Amino acid sequence: MTEGIFLTAENLSLKFGEEQVFSEVSFSVNQFDKIVIVGPSGSGKTSLLNILMGFVLPEKGKLFWKGELLTASTIYNLRKHIAWLPQEISLSVETVKDFVLFPFQFKQNKHLLPTSTSILDRFEIMGLEESIFQKKLNEISGCKKQRVALAISLLINKSMIFLDEPTSTLDSESKLYVSKAMLDELQLTLVTISHDEFWINRCPKKIILS
Repeated sequence: MTEGIFLTAENLSLKFGEEQVFSEVSFSVNQFDKIVIVGPSGSGKTSLLNILMGFVLPEKGKLFWKGELLTASTIYNLRKHIAWLPQEISLSVETVKDFVLFPFQFKQNKHLLPTSTSILDRFEIMGLEESIFQKKLNEISGCKKQRVALAISLLINKSMIFLDEPTSTLDSESKLYVSKAMLDELQLTLVTISHDEFWINRCPKKIILS
């Protein structure tokens, strides 16, 4: 295995019925890569992301995590190392505090329970004021809610983060905070989907589906 390669996609193809969504897609995700998957609606961006996370099986092709072929019996070796932030989040929680702490209720994350200091540190990185931690979710804007969600993805502290449209509800100032932190300053390995030209232009590595 080449040092620093996390995920390798080898000739991935996907069909829905008779429709070929994409074919023979190959690339590697190296440690600290900042990748964006781009393409028109219907080109298979979300499907490709789901394959990379092991939620969907490709029609053809192989996926490797640190050189190990991923199968139904080994996919957990990938999933325990990734954090996933979908575009739409719907949780039955009332407060920002409950929202932040929700992922740490699960067995695999309990040992990662963040301190108040680390939470507020991530809030600062995302341009969020400290007082927001005590507010109800319905008291903050969609823009701030998305930045809180992005802060949570950092707090989970996994090897690789998958993001679906990370800037979809952000205003221009918030995009600057988020992109500066996640694409420039922090040593993260990111695989993202985006239609946002601002985010796409800032990502150094692109996977283009047509």
